[in-house]
Amino acid sequence: MQGEGFWKNGKLIMKLLAPIIKKIGLLEANGCSAGMVYWSFADLLKKPVYCQPSFMVDIAASIMELIEDRWNFIHTDAMAVAFLLDPTKDPDDFVDDDKATASEHIREIGARLGYSRDKQVLAYKEASRFVSLKLDRKQQGRQMEGHNMAPLNWWGFLFDIERRVFTIQTPEFAFD
Repeated sequence: MQGEGFWKNGKLIMKLLAPIIKKIGLLEANGCSAGMVYWSFADLLKKPVYCQPSFMVDIAASIMELIEDRWNFIHTDAMAVAFLLDPTKDPDDFVDDDKATASEHIREIGARLGYSRDKQVLAYKEASRFVSLKLDRKQQGRQMEGHNMAPLNWWGFLFDIERRVFTIQTPEFAFD
Protein backbone atom coordinates (compact mmCIF):
# COMPACT_ATOMS: atom_id res chain seq x y z
CA MET A 1 0.00 0.00 0.00
CA GLN A 2 1.08 3.52 -0.74
CA GLY A 3 1.53 6.11 1.98
CA GLU A 4 -1.07 8.54 3.24
CA GLY A 5 0.23 11.27 0.89
CA PHE A 6 -0.53 9.10 -2.13
CA TRP A 7 -4.19 8.71 -1.14
CA LYS A 8 -4.52 12.38 -0.21
CA ASN A 9 -3.16 13.41 -3.62
CA GLY A 10 -5.44 10.84 -5.27
CA LYS A 11 -8.47 12.49 -3.69
CA LEU A 12 -7.31 15.90 -4.89
CA ILE A 13 -6.81 14.61 -8.43
CA MET A 14 -10.34 13.16 -8.34
CA LYS A 15 -11.66 16.61 -7.34
CA LEU A 16 -9.90 18.05 -10.38
CA LEU A 17 -11.27 15.38 -12.71
CA ALA A 18 -14.85 15.18 -11.36
CA PRO A 19 -16.25 18.08 -13.48
CA ILE A 20 -14.73 16.61 -16.65
CA ILE A 21 -16.07 13.14 -15.88
CA LYS A 22 -19.58 14.57 -15.40
CA LYS A 23 -19.38 16.41 -18.72
CA ILE A 24 -18.21 13.28 -20.52
CA GLY A 25 -21.34 11.56 -19.23
CA LEU A 26 -23.51 14.34 -20.66
CA LEU A 27 -21.71 14.38 -23.99
CA GLU A 28 -21.90 10.61 -24.40
CA ALA A 29 -25.69 10.59 -23.92
CA ASN A 30 -28.00 10.01 -26.85
CA GLY A 31 -29.57 13.23 -28.00
CA CYS A 32 -26.67 15.45 -26.97
CA SER A 33 -26.92 18.60 -29.09
CA ALA A 34 -24.31 21.07 -30.27
CA GLY A 35 -25.78 23.50 -27.73
CA MET A 36 -25.12 20.99 -24.95
CA VAL A 37 -21.50 20.63 -26.09
CA TYR A 38 -21.23 24.42 -26.04
CA TRP A 39 -22.74 24.65 -22.55
CA SER A 40 -20.50 21.86 -21.23
CA PHE A 41 -17.35 23.63 -22.31
CA ALA A 42 -18.63 27.05 -21.21
CA ASP A 43 -19.24 25.54 -17.78
CA LEU A 44 -15.80 23.90 -17.60
CA LEU A 45 -14.06 27.11 -18.68
CA LYS A 46 -15.46 28.96 -15.67
CA LYS A 47 -15.07 26.25 -13.03
CA PRO A 48 -13.16 27.75 -10.06
CA VAL A 49 -11.29 24.48 -9.61
CA TYR A 50 -9.52 25.26 -12.93
CA CYS A 51 -9.58 29.04 -13.28
CA GLN A 52 -9.03 29.90 -9.59
CA PRO A 53 -7.42 26.75 -8.19
CA SER A 54 -6.66 26.50 -4.49
CA PHE A 55 -4.78 23.18 -4.69
CA MET A 56 -2.54 21.44 -7.21
CA VAL A 57 -2.32 24.76 -9.02
CA ASP A 58 0.09 23.57 -11.73
CA ILE A 59 -2.03 20.52 -12.56
CA ALA A 60 -5.23 22.60 -12.56
CA ALA A 61 -3.58 25.11 -14.91
CA SER A 62 -2.52 22.27 -17.22
CA ILE A 63 -6.06 20.88 -17.24
CA MET A 64 -7.46 24.35 -17.99
CA GLU A 65 -5.03 24.70 -20.88
CA LEU A 66 -6.20 21.36 -22.28
CA ILE A 67 -9.86 22.39 -21.92
CA GLU A 68 -9.14 25.68 -23.72
CA ASP A 69 -7.25 23.88 -26.49
CA ARG A 70 -10.12 21.43 -27.03
CA TRP A 71 -12.63 24.30 -26.92
CA ASN A 72 -10.67 26.20 -29.57
CA PHE A 73 -10.57 23.05 -31.70
CA ILE A 74 -14.31 22.24 -31.61
CA HIS A 75 -15.90 25.68 -31.19
CA THR A 76 -17.99 26.70 -34.20
CA ASP A 77 -20.46 29.43 -35.03
CA ALA A 78 -23.16 26.78 -35.39
CA MET A 79 -22.56 25.67 -31.79
CA ALA A 80 -23.08 29.24 -30.60
CA VAL A 81 -26.30 29.48 -32.64
CA ALA A 82 -27.54 26.17 -31.20
CA PHE A 83 -26.77 27.46 -27.71
CA LEU A 84 -28.52 30.76 -28.42
CA LEU A 85 -31.68 29.06 -29.68
CA ASP A 86 -31.84 26.37 -26.98
CA PRO A 87 -34.71 27.44 -24.74
CA THR A 88 -33.11 25.73 -21.73
CA LYS A 89 -29.80 27.62 -21.91
CA ASP A 90 -29.03 30.92 -20.21
CA PRO A 91 -27.82 33.60 -22.64
CA ASP A 92 -25.51 34.89 -19.91
CA ASP A 93 -23.46 31.68 -20.16
CA PHE A 94 -21.96 32.52 -23.56
CA VAL A 95 -18.18 32.37 -23.92
CA ASP A 96 -16.24 35.48 -24.91
CA ASP A 97 -18.07 37.55 -27.56
CA ASP A 98 -20.36 34.74 -28.77
CA LYS A 99 -23.41 36.41 -27.22
CA ALA A 100 -22.81 39.50 -29.32
CA THR A 101 -22.13 37.59 -32.54
CA ALA A 102 -24.52 34.60 -32.38
CA SER A 103 -27.47 36.53 -33.82
CA GLU A 104 -25.25 37.72 -36.67
CA HIS A 105 -24.28 34.10 -37.31
CA ILE A 106 -27.98 33.33 -37.68
CA ARG A 107 -28.11 35.90 -40.46
CA GLU A 108 -25.08 34.24 -42.11
CA ILE A 109 -26.69 30.79 -41.89
CA GLY A 110 -29.82 32.25 -43.47
CA ALA A 111 -27.69 33.57 -46.34
CA ARG A 112 -26.16 30.10 -46.82
CA LEU A 113 -29.67 28.66 -46.90
CA GLY A 114 -30.61 31.06 -49.69
CA TYR A 115 -32.70 33.48 -47.63
CA SER A 116 -33.30 36.91 -49.14
CA ARG A 117 -31.78 39.90 -47.31
CA ASP A 118 -35.21 40.69 -45.85
CA LYS A 119 -35.55 37.14 -44.49
CA GLN A 120 -32.02 37.31 -43.07
CA VAL A 121 -32.90 40.51 -41.21
CA LEU A 122 -36.12 38.92 -39.98
CA ALA A 123 -34.17 35.90 -38.68
CA TYR A 124 -31.72 38.20 -36.91
CA LYS A 125 -34.54 40.18 -35.26
CA GLU A 126 -36.39 37.05 -34.21
CA ALA A 127 -33.22 35.63 -32.64
CA SER A 128 -32.75 38.86 -30.69
CA ARG A 129 -36.37 38.72 -29.50
CA PHE A 130 -35.90 35.10 -28.43
CA VAL A 131 -32.83 36.00 -26.36
CA SER A 132 -34.79 38.85 -24.77
CA LEU A 133 -37.62 36.45 -23.96
CA LYS A 134 -35.18 34.05 -22.28
CA LEU A 135 -33.59 36.89 -20.28
CA ASP A 136 -37.01 38.21 -19.23
CA ARG A 137 -38.03 34.77 -18.03
CA LYS A 138 -34.75 34.44 -16.15
CA GLN A 139 -35.33 37.76 -14.38
CA GLN A 140 -38.82 36.60 -13.46
CA GLY A 141 -37.34 33.41 -12.02
CA ARG A 142 -39.00 31.20 -14.62
CA GLN A 143 -37.55 28.87 -17.19
CA MET A 144 -38.77 28.53 -20.73
CA GLU A 145 -41.81 26.30 -20.64
CA GLY A 146 -40.52 23.97 -23.31
CA HIS A 147 -42.76 21.08 -22.44
CA ASN A 148 -45.85 23.26 -22.95
CA MET A 149 -44.88 24.89 -26.23
CA ALA A 150 -44.05 23.66 -29.70
CA PRO A 151 -40.72 24.85 -31.17
CA LEU A 152 -42.61 26.89 -33.76
CA ASN A 153 -43.92 29.01 -30.87
CA TRP A 154 -40.37 29.72 -29.68
CA TRP A 155 -38.69 30.34 -32.99
CA GLY A 156 -41.38 30.85 -35.61
CA PHE A 157 -39.39 32.04 -38.59
CA LEU A 158 -36.15 30.60 -37.14
CA PHE A 159 -37.52 27.06 -37.12
CA ASP A 160 -35.80 26.16 -40.42
CA ILE A 161 -32.45 27.42 -39.19
CA GLU A 162 -32.84 25.73 -35.82
CA ARG A 163 -33.84 22.44 -37.41
CA ARG A 164 -30.66 22.47 -39.45
CA VAL A 165 -28.44 23.56 -36.57
CA PHE A 166 -29.87 20.94 -34.20
CA THR A 167 -29.34 18.17 -36.75
CA ILE A 168 -25.60 18.87 -36.98
CA GLN A 169 -23.81 15.84 -35.62
CA THR A 170 -22.45 16.43 -32.14
CA PRO A 171 -18.66 16.44 -32.17
CA GLU A 172 -17.86 13.03 -30.77
CA PHE A 173 -14.25 14.13 -30.62
CA ALA A 174 -15.03 16.64 -27.85
CA PHE A 175 -13.14 14.65 -25.24
CA ASP A 176 -11.20 12.13 -27.36
